[in-house]
Order: sequence, then structure tokens, then C-alpha cells
Amino acid sequence: MCEKAQELIDAGEYEAATLALEDLWNGIGKRPYTNYLSPVEKAGVLLIAGSLTGWLGSIKQIENSQEKAKDLICEAAAIFETERIFDKWAEARSDLAVCYWREGSFDEARIILQDALEKVSPQYYLLRGQMILRQVNVEISTHQYQFTRLLLEKAAAIIQPHGTDLLRGKLYFHQALVLRKLAEEENKPEYFDKAVENYEKASSYYEKAGHNLFRANVENNLGFLLCNLGKYKESQLHLDRALDFYLHTSDKSHAASTLDNKALAFLGEGKFDDAEKSARLSVQLVHEGDEKSKLAESLITLGKILARRNNFQEAKKCFEEAADCAQAIGDYEDASVALLTLIEELREQLSTAETRDFCLRAEEVLPKTSRSTTLERLKNISSEFLQPEQNSFIRGKAEKWEGFSLPAEVKKFEAKFVFEALQDANGKVTKAAEFLGISHQTLSLLLKQRHSNLISVKKPRKPRTKRLQAR
Repeated sequence: MCEKAQELIDAGEYEAATLALEDLWNGIGKRPYTNYLSPVEKAGVLLIAGSLTGWLGSIKQIENSQEKAKDLICEAAAIFETERIFDKWAEARSDLAVCYWREGSFDEARIILQDALEKVSPQYYLLRGQMILRQVNVEISTHQYQFTRLLLEKAAAIIQPHGTDLLRGKLYFHQALVLRKLAEEENKPEYFDKAVENYEKASSYYEKAGHNLFRANVENNLGFLLCNLGKYKESQLHLDRALDFYLHTSDKSHAASTLDNKALAFLGEGKFDDAEKSARLSVQLVHEGDEKSKLAESLITLGKILARRNNFQEAKKCFEEAADCAQAIGDYEDASVALLTLIEELREQLSTAETRDFCLRAEEVLPKTSRSTTLERLKNISSEFLQPEQNSFIRGKAEKWEGFSLPAEVKKFEAKFVFEALQDANGKVTKAAEFLGISHQTLSLLLKQRHSNLISVKKPRKPRTKRLQAR
């Protein structure tokens, strides 16, 4: 049953995969029936049920679905680790990272994927290729486009000779997405043509793999690319194909993304009524689920449309909510974009004091983003509204940041709080994790990978036999 369900997951048939497990599992929010299964069989059922909970929870925007998925997947991973089946343990950890990524917890996703990759044997080509592509997803979400190119080279070296049609489709899709982002960032229109070529290759491989959902994703992304090129009518054709599929399959998550893209295309055409309807529906759909990483983009689009329609107060509220939402999950790029778009769209309605405050807040998140177009926008606005002593651009960035290392400063700041939490928890990792507002496993990974000098503060773990006896 698990093998059949996995085949259906690989084809994007998540509802059918749930039906394949109906003798053991009644769906999201229910615990699988595993009483008479061996430990390995139990772990397999838990992993599939957790994976499906994550997928369907995302598609249908079911609240708290990612937390429920994580619980099942973590239990499966623990069993696989006990049974020393490390390839399945790594697969479970990879699925766990996807849940964190969907929630916008990018640091946790990054740490989990890297830790799992280090423990996967080289001969597990498909698993390694899939995990590297999931790393690409995380880095795209944090706008680290140059780094994603290095990851894609690693993925290609594995997937091109050893991959399935599905993995090859994913490889070309991610290559297209990164090329599109770099075309926008570096003002290289030739990258758009290369992106289209890769999207077409991706669609061809997805068709061979029978994965209609991912083919719809290609249509959505092609529509967005054409919108950026000003080809609005052609863009709407691709977006309508994608939206028809998402609505037919009740995929709220991807429908929200497509509606956001349609709103931008309608805005480009000057169709403000249609643009506002699409944007509001996009925000509504994202609000219903756990995927906060998508919310900021939808709110920025809606804010822009409302500003053009002279609905200034609601537009301002949308931009501020977008900035707060993005900053809360560590997406400083979108946080700064939200603030800059607010100033650009509403500068005539803002007081000088308000504009200055938004400029200063944008400068606060600026060091956490490296996107040149965002830097240039902020530079232009700051030079107009900030006094020389307030403006880091006028003072000179070289002087301000000489010898500065953001990763080193963040690591020191992080170490201080980890140390204090462990001390206050008498060395108990679980309690310290509660103090810090993170999970036990995230704190354990931080201690192992970034703060090994603090392990001595941690209370020694009981041997497994004693822990089992204590239960």
C-alpha cells in the first residue's frame, strides 16, 4: 500500500494516494492504524501519511497541517534511525524540511537538509538529487540566486545521468526559475529566453512522468515571465490554463499564486477591477493556510493595485502587513520590497516624517538582503528623504561596514541566547528549546553544527535503555 501511495504521490495524485492507504489511515488529522505492524512497516506508513498531510495541507490550505505532518514524519524518522535504516531516515528528514520550508522556516529547513545530505551514501542518487533540489527551493525563497546556481550544478551532475523523468523535469524547472530571477536582478534579457527553453524541457519531462500538477506549475511560471516582459495577453493564456487545473483539483495554494500573477497582468493591462478581484482572492486563499512565505507577495500586489485606485489607507495597511509578515519569517528581501513599494506608491500621501520612518526601517533590513535592484531603489529614496547623518549611503558604506561580517555577528548573538537558555534550563535541551521558541531537534542541530563549544553546557543524555525503562 505504501509503495502504491508513493507512486501516486510521484504522479501528483495526492487524493488517490490517500485512498490507497484507506485501510490504515483516514486522512489529515487522524493517526494511522499501525498496531500490528513491524517497526519498519509502521515507520513507512507514518512517513507516507506525514508526506501526504503536508502535500494536501498545502494544496487545500488546511490550518496547522504542516505541524501535523511534522509530528508523523518525526516519529517515522526516529524509528528508521533506531532500526539503522539511514536512507529512509534521510528521506524522512528531507520531507520534514519541506514542511518547514512551506511554513517559511527557512533556517530550520536549510539545517535539516544539510544534516541529512551529509549522512546519505553517494550511491543513493535519486534521494541525493531530490534533496539538493529541495535545498535550491530554500535558497530561492531567500533570494540567494547565485548560490542556487552552484547547487543546480551539483544536482545536474547526479540527475542527468541517473535521474527519473520526474527529477529531470524538476531540474529544468528550477534552472528556469533561477534564470528568470537572475534576468530580473542583473537586467539580462537573454536569460529570459533561456528560462523559456528550460520551462519547455521541464514540461516535456513532467508529461513523460505523468505529473499534471507540475505541468500546471510550468504554465503558471511562464505566465508570470511573460507578464514581466509586458506580453499580457499571452501571459493570461498560460495563467488561465494553470488556474483551470488548480481550481479543478481544489489546489488553493497554487491557485493563490496564479491569481496573484493574473492580478499583475490585469494591472499591466489597466484592468483595475479585474486586478483587484484577483489580488483579493489570492490574499484570502493564502490567509487560510500556513504558508506565510507567500502572503507577503500577494499583499504587495494588492497594495500596489489599491494605491493605483486611490484607496490609500487600505493600500498602506497591505504594505505594512506584507513587511511585518516577511520580516517575521526572515524574508528580508520581501520586507524591504514591501516598504520601498509603499513609499514609491504612496509618497504623495505620506508625511515627511512617515516617509523618513519607512526609509529608516527599510535600511534596518537592508544589510540582510543583497539584491542590487532593491539596494538601488533604497539608495534613490534615501538620498531624497534622509539627512546625510541618517543616510548610510551618503556616509559611505565602505566605512560603515568595514570588517563587518553578518554571519559572524548573527552567530555570536545566537550563541549568547543559546548559552543563557541552556543555563536557565539546567542543561536540558528540551526546556532550553522551549525558552528559545524552537524545536528540540532544531536546537540539537544548532549545537551540533554551529555551537559545538556549548555542548558541554548540555545535560548528558540518558542511555537509550535507561530512557526506555523510565517510560
